[in-house]
Amino acid sequence: MLADYMRLTNPELVFAHTRNPAILRLLAAACGGEEAVYPLNNSRQHAELALQIPGASVESDGVVYHVNRYGNTGLYGMSDPAERQFGASASLKERFPGLNEVGTALVVIAEPQRMEAQL
Repeated sequence: MLADYMRLTNPELVFAHTRNPAILRLLAAACGGEEAVYPLNNSRQHAELALQIPGASVESDGVVYHVNRYGNTGLYGMSDPAERQFGASASLKERFPGLNEVGTALVVIAEPQRMEAQL
């Protein structure tokens, strides 16, 4: 559904905040892989764009987060998706330590593959 929407609207970038590894997987699948999604791709250009989003800051791990986006109690209560596995063996919190604070979200920028005009 997301890929179809992006084909129709042809956005240059998609911005999101998340603690959910499913959102990162969804964006990677819709945009052509992890290399199209910050912070998975560790792109300096995308990090600089992420820092322009209100509330964004670089934390000690070098990743851009929105600290306290969800307040002191977090968005999800007892069922925090950041504790779910992302990748071969680590949870999203382990991969991105800034998520150890329940109110913090990753700032995500996805760059969809550009669709060439059909002749």
